[in-house]
Amino acid sequence: MRSRTSTKLPPALAPTPATSASATKARRHALVCVAVAVVTVIAYVPVLGHGFILYDDPGYVTENRHVLDGLSVAGARWACTTLTEANWHPLTWLSLQLDASIWGRDPFGFHLTNVLVHTLTATLLFVVLARITGSSSRSAVVALLFAVHPLRVESVAWVSERKDVLSALFWVLTMVAYAWYVAGPSRRRMSVVAGVFALGLTAKPMLVTLPCVLVLLDVWPLGRVGSRAELFRRVGEKWPLFVLVVGSAFVTYHAQTRGGAVRTLTHRSVSDRVTGAGVGYVVYLRKTVAPVDLAVFYPHPRSVRPWWQTAGTVAILGAVTAGAVRLRRPAPYLMIGWFWYLGTLVPVIGLVQVGDQAYADRYTYIPQIGLLIAGVWGIAELLSRVPNGSRYGVGLCAVAVVAGVLTTRAQVDHWRDGLALWSHAAEVTEENWFAHYWRGTMLQLAQRDAEAVPEFERALQLAPGYYPAAIFRARSLARRDRLDEAEAAALAALPLAGERKTDLAVAWLLLGDISRARGRNEEAVTRYENAASYNSELPWLRTHYAEVLVGLGRTDEAIVVLEAAIERAPYDPGLAGFRGGLLLDRRRWAEAATEFRRASVLDPTNPAHPGRLAVALLALGDREEAIRQARVASQLDSQWVVQTAERAWSLATHPDATKRDGAAAHRLAELAGACVERPDPMTLDVLGAAYAEAGRFDEAVVAAERAAEAVDRAGQKELVVAIRKRADLYRARQPYRDTRP
Repeated sequence: MRSRTSTKLPPALAPTPATSASATKARRHALVCVAVAVVTVIAYVPVLGHGFILYDDPGYVTENRHVLDGLSVAGARWACTTLTEANWHPLTWLSLQLDASIWGRDPFGFHLTNVLVHTLTATLLFVVLARITGSSSRSAVVALLFAVHPLRVESVAWVSERKDVLSALFWVLTMVAYAWYVAGPSRRRMSVVAGVFALGLTAKPMLVTLPCVLVLLDVWPLGRVGSRAELFRRVGEKWPLFVLVVGSAFVTYHAQTRGGAVRTLTHRSVSDRVTGAGVGYVVYLRKTVAPVDLAVFYPHPRSVRPWWQTAGTVAILGAVTAGAVRLRRPAPYLMIGWFWYLGTLVPVIGLVQVGDQAYADRYTYIPQIGLLIAGVWGIAELLSRVPNGSRYGVGLCAVAVVAGVLTTRAQVDHWRDGLALWSHAAEVTEENWFAHYWRGTMLQLAQRDAEAVPEFERALQLAPGYYPAAIFRARSLARRDRLDEAEAAALAALPLAGERKTDLAVAWLLLGDISRARGRNEEAVTRYENAASYNSELPWLRTHYAEVLVGLGRTDEAIVVLEAAIERAPYDPGLAGFRGGLLLDRRRWAEAATEFRRASVLDPTNPAHPGRLAVALLALGDREEAIRQARVASQLDSQWVVQTAERAWSLATHPDATKRDGAAAHRLAELAGACVERPDPMTLDVLGAAYAEAGRFDEAVVAAERAAEAVDRAGQKELVVAIRKRADLYRARQPYRDTRP
């Protein structure tokens, strides 16, 4: 049943008879869609070779097991209920899970999805604008400039901003559905609009302003508002959308408050927020016109903004708003585009402060469309009054698009890795303590601690109480063996952690590492236990704790510690291999085999995992599978057989009894021998020594004689003599001891 609304269609949506002209128009639109897609891909294709960024990407992908497990019923349940990353956006999580199902951990696929979604959004933006405005050329320019503007880079090149590109896609899809609704208003069609809008809200709550934008579109270009009464009717017909907005706003505020992302008035006062919001509008406007010095993070000013800056901001915003309203009849697109910009920035302009940034390029993803509409239509109207204005328009558009592609590709290059990203941010912004901290972090990860320390010190100079910079400075000092300074710095960082348990755990973990580096293992154990009391699931804590316990001879305790670590990080092959090795030493063969199987799956190119799995399997009596795994190890590493034989030789012949193990030597020698095509003198000699150490002297003699015969055939007379002397020892029921230094 149709709702009680006017059935008169806006001119742009009125049906036209099927003619050759309409077919030509359809072909032209298709060509524009292809052009928009091609230009967008050209601008962003370099990002496909980039990796993940340490900033936010670990929480969203690389260290999120719910994402890395891929799509599943359990994963979907988690996506729909979690408030991880201080947001509720199940559609975003599901899209990342889908990428993980297809691509695994390869960043290529995640970047490809971002690029494709952005490309589709830009293409659909042209389609819907051309549909509702009736102007294909102007809509094409808006779509092209939207697609390649450098302010889009942060949203597209950053995997963690999947929520941004995905929500923008559903924003445009909601506009498409709304155009369909306007062409034939009905409850069924409005329910479709609401459904698409609801999906968009589950990608990112940035869409809460979309119902208001649809009202703006009712004014222009749809022409559905001719009076105040009609305006109220247009607002009223969208009540399902506003209900969804209220629900989304409630869930979002709860999620961000619970996640600690919302800053209280003690962080930023009301006056500071209002002033900052006004400045933000002007900053984004400037960056739209002149997109230079773009950075991943813009800090709040350290001092109160001068009065003239606030006054200037108010003057600029007031003048533009007054001008747009005054020209609403001859140029309604100016008012609609400007109000689109002002309104859609409200959730992120800083009135409700989320995070520590003053501004963010990604926040312009949707708002800038309004500015582009106002700008493109305004310039086109001016050029229409100039002789040959259309030619100038084409030239101006071409220059703008080419400039956009080039500057976007240059900005994309800064996202190639974390060091390039934060180095650029530190260079193009002033007093950016956060950029210096992250640049130091990237240098630290690159083992460039000498360069990292000054970056952390600069961050602390700009933000004296910033705990992460303090503790990371201590870590870099420790890695440079400046242990006294490192310990003092770590102890000084403890008070900065306040009551934040994870931060306290990190500090105690570092202090434990420093104690361990000094050989004070008992002290290290105490400090690791302090760390565990604050956060027992801290990465690396259990590994370091286990290593110290092993050094103290407390292997069984270390095994238990590593078991807990694996529960937290089941995808870490190093943890599985470490625990498997300890279990192997304790002769807990079945458990060791389980860990090595896990490690082999997680890290299939590491020969150590199948090699040690072979040892465990041989001890369990599964000789066939043990030999198969040994051969896998030898195929992965051509030196595996030699290294295994040398290890077996040491275990069989070492002069120190505490370092000999005849049974282990025999297993290694047997596995090494099984990996060669014909009886090998080296492995036979080693096998003989292993048999002798195990007290199996008759078998030792046979192996040694076979080794001697093989060496004799090779003409190595001196080695023959040495091996036969060992055989004589075995006949005398004596093992061989290698006393060479």
